[in-house]
Amino acid sequence: MAEQTMVALLWQQGDARGTLNLPASTKVEDLKLRLNASDCDAVMFDAVIIEVRKAGSVLKRGRSLLHWLAALCTPRLNDHVRPVLCFGDSITEGYHNIWPHKTIAPQRTLPANVNSHEHAALLCHPYSIRLGSLLADDVGDGAGGYKDSLRYARARAYSGWTAEELLPVLRRSLREGPWRCAVIMAGCNDILWRSASAATTLTHLEALYAACDEAGVPVVALSNTEADLGEFFSGEQLAERTAALREVAAGVLQMRSKRAVADVRAALPLGAQHFDDALHPSPAGSDRIAEAVFQAIKLHGL
Repeated sequence: MAEQTMVALLWQQGDARGTLNLPASTKVEDLKLRLNASDCDAVMFDAVIIEVRKAGSVLKRGRSLLHWLAALCTPRLNDHVRPVLCFGDSITEGYHNIWPHKTIAPQRTLPANVNSHEHAALLCHPYSIRLGSLLADDVGDGAGGYKDSLRYARARAYSGWTAEELLPVLRRSLREGPWRCAVIMAGCNDILWRSASAATTLTHLEALYAACDEAGVPVVALSNTEADLGEFFSGEQLAERTAALREVAAGVLQMRSKRAVADVRAALPLGAQHFDDALHPSPAGSDRIAEAVFQAIKLHGL
């Protein structure tokens, strides 16, 4: 039997795209595509008659620019078009340009009305920007710049919120999916401003991770960054909070046996190279977080 000549028909569904290989003898105007699946969703073929079947019955049929096919099938064609959810507090938000620091930002001063100043002067450079770029470039889809990067990573961040406060909003964010994975960084505010212990903070972090597990979204857990707490505390308070932050970072790293973890604390040594103030990374530091997260995603095959 002579080998059939095949031709390629391009298709696209949302961010996913692919090629359907067909015999060259197929007449496009007469093409029928039969698919046994449990569900249907939007897949666009141009100038094609599509017939979608389930259990032998025709579910949908039509001509040109049709918007049907299996929802179960499409994500399997290219799972990595799902964006990464970057979730957390001000560090995830990329919060910077506000607080002075004696060595990192000695040129800054705070006006009397700090709240008004924060609203007017705050800048944000979330690590999701760089992460989206890395993920897009990884699959040869970065030519469109920032717009394309947003298809690969998106930030949901809440400055000043504790891990405990973040739990209900994380559950809502997870419902926005599907997500490729959820990158979680939180807990600093629990310790700094609520005087939570390391054990309590880790319990709150575990609740965030568990919410992702319940939603079927893989987790990348980030250790907290270093911080110069001498800018805010002294004496016993300084020692207790510094030790608690260190314990939480160690506790997250101990989860490596059951979760993907990125050691952001090791990747960002405290100093002017990566930090904007005593606590918040600079844009360069946020980009470094993105690189650590990208490495973890690749290492764990997420």
